[in-house]
Amino acid sequence: MGLPKVRFILGQGGSGRASTNFDNNSLMIAYYSATSANSAYANIGNKIYTSLQDAVADGVVADFVEATAATSAQVVATLGALNETIAITFTNWDGTTITLANYTKGAGDTTVTLQATSMVAAVNANTYVTGFSATVGTSGAYTLIAPKRLGIWPNTKSVVNTISTGGTSVITNNAFTGGTASPLAIFNYQISEFFRRQPNAPLYFAIKLDTSSDNAAAYNTKVTADVISVSNLFTGRARQGLVYNPFRTFATSTLDAIKTARTNLFNSYIPAVFGYVGGFTGSLSAQVNVRTLTDEGVDPIIGQSLSGYGLELSKTQQSVICSGGAYLGDLSRVAVSESIGEPIAENNVSDGTECETPGFYDGTTYDSATSTNDTLVDQLYDFGYTFLRKFKGGYNGTYWVGAPCAVNPASDYAFMEDVRTIDKAIRGVYLGIVQKLNSKNKVNPNGTLAVASIADYTSKASAPLDAMVRDEDLNDFIVEVSETEIVAQTSTVPITISLQQQPLGRYITITIGFKATL
Repeated sequence: MGLPKVRFILGQGGSGRASTNFDNNSLMIAYYSATSANSAYANIGNKIYTSLQDAVADGVVADFVEATAATSAQVVATLGALNETIAITFTNWDGTTITLANYTKGAGDTTVTLQATSMVAAVNANTYVTGFSATVGTSGAYTLIAPKRLGIWPNTKSVVNTISTGGTSVITNNAFTGGTASPLAIFNYQISEFFRRQPNAPLYFAIKLDTSSDNAAAYNTKVTADVISVSNLFTGRARQGLVYNPFRTFATSTLDAIKTARTNLFNSYIPAVFGYVGGFTGSLSAQVNVRTLTDEGVDPIIGQSLSGYGLELSKTQQSVICSGGAYLGDLSRVAVSESIGEPIAENNVSDGTECETPGFYDGTTYDSATSTNDTLVDQLYDFGYTFLRKFKGGYNGTYWVGAPCAVNPASDYAFMEDVRTIDKAIRGVYLGIVQKLNSKNKVNPNGTLAVASIADYTSKASAPLDAMVRDEDLNDFIVEVSETEIVAQTSTVPITISLQQQPLGRYITITIGFKATL
């Protein structure tokens, strides 16, 4: 039978704070995709942050330091006429026009190279405003350099050279190429959103390489190992986590991989729940039903902010950003028994800008998805996805729909609050009962446990559950210690614990009408 141990068996079908210090402790594992490890990330992470400033000091910055700027090769092929003007403009991600320069052909610009040199100077004179810069080459060639902040947005797009009437300049205008995203800027945003929603809790952060050549199976094996190792690195104190990798195409098998890691942590008495952001693709209506899986405590997040900085990042860095940081912050902030989908003031995810326009990974706004009816969002919710919503009828704010798990909706552990509640009970009961291992027991003449022994087990198991009742994480509970077990024969003390939740009213039905008399 192995070493003496306390073993939990999750009860099913019965639903109809020992240590409370770590309920809000959270973990974020952020992946970047590359062929090999980026040296810029070598000393980042595996640390505890208590603020966004901690993350920035550790190197998780939003200055796009590791990105490559997009460039555009330009050539003045034909010299312009005296006093002609050239307006160089570019359409930004938000539809606004950026004026890189307004160049006027001077008498001194007597060759194509001199004209190119003056045009470059005009662009660079505005760099402090636009972020664009330029360098001059030979034979009329020059290069426009987009700000790193624009990431992948300029790729395949070109500036517009508007030449005044009568001008003779001919400019070879090539599209921008080579712009890359900044994973650090994306991670900075997610951490910022975590602390915006939960400023009073520590965040355990780790950054990991997703080797781009790995197939799904190899990646999933890595995810399982990473979740276990990082959780243990922080001594199992994280109660909820986020596995964040928008660079890897989403697969339900990754939810299974996270569940495998969760099971390992569960068996080590340090269970935690996890949200997952993957590289969701395809239409919203084509997303598969993850409620067919058996991954309680794992939740795919497909909602994202389509306003504020989140929108900018989704346009310039990576289309799939998703609001994983805000999700994790809210999960950390509410009590384990509470739903993040309760539409009360403190659960309003919008700050007036960020998350004010909720939407999805593909750029569809929530309002657009519900413009005709709620069929699509109802399906996404029923299929087990978490996203942000607006209420109709003038109710202000942006709220989560809740936090469904990738498991059958009939399960006792179908939502994150169910899993977080049972996890907390398990941790508490374990700490109370473990001290009874290998201890002597008083028994009756027939070998069954005496009243005093039963009372001792009951008391130690009940103490943390009493605290959960006081905190309103439970409605009530019953601890039953076997009165028939012959412990001398089996060396086992069977204990059955029944927990009664404070059930959530997920649907409210109101019958209303007139009556002639009341």
